[in-house]
Amino acid sequence: MSQVLNLIKNKLLLDSFYIPTLDKEVKGSTFTINQYNNLLEISAEDNETKKLNYVLYTDDIIKSNLESIEGISYYDKVFILLQMKLSQSLELFGVNNEKYKETLRNRCKEQGETTFKTNYTYNGISIELGHNNLKRSIELNQQILVSEDIEVSNLLTSEIIRSITKIEFDGSEVDLNDIKPDELISSLPASFMETFNKFNATVADNIIGLNKFVYRNEEISLYPSLDIMLL
Repeated sequence: MSQVLNLIKNKLLLDSFYIPTLDKEVKGSTFTINQYNNLLEISAEDNETKKLNYVLYTDDIIKSNLESIEGISYYDKVFILLQMKLSQSLELFGVNNEKYKETLRNRCKEQGETTFKTNYTYNGISIELGHNNLKRSIELNQQILVSEDIEVSNLLTSEIIRSITKIEFDGSEVDLNDIKPDELISSLPASFMETFNKFNATVADNIIGLNKFVYRNEEISLYPSLDIMLL
């Protein structure tokens, strides 16, 4: 039986997913029945719990299903999940997996750089916003979102912390591992949010643009929401 299961697992790993920030494909597998069932269970939860657990569980799916997450950015998560969904569907809103990968690859090449950076400065403090790698982002999500006191505000905290790639104080770089996320958030000036919101909007607009397609004469943008993943 174990040999049969190993053969099945090896067959599942025949899929590959285009990673925009690496500009190459990485081997992996689509969702398993067990993972799909777990997504179904998450869909039955209350809204606040659902949002948090969906973020955490899709992190786990990508970490478990990809052959390697080395060098992958958290920015790539949306595109990986869509490809995992499309790889097991004939098409989604008129788009199949091959068309999606080819279109995404071409648009990324036309766009060029897929990293976004901006800086916030305040009284000798400089905070660089960008994209953390997937591995660190997953660790941060676990640290921030896995809590007995589930709050939607934790999602915003995780988004902010995941976007901070460097902090300098009077020219000296701070070790981000030495800072507790909740303490950092409570210490940041309110003016930081203006910079963060602009950065976040730029990234969101970019993802929307890369995922735009025309379906039944209407322009749509594909996004791997929980509802879409369960179609």
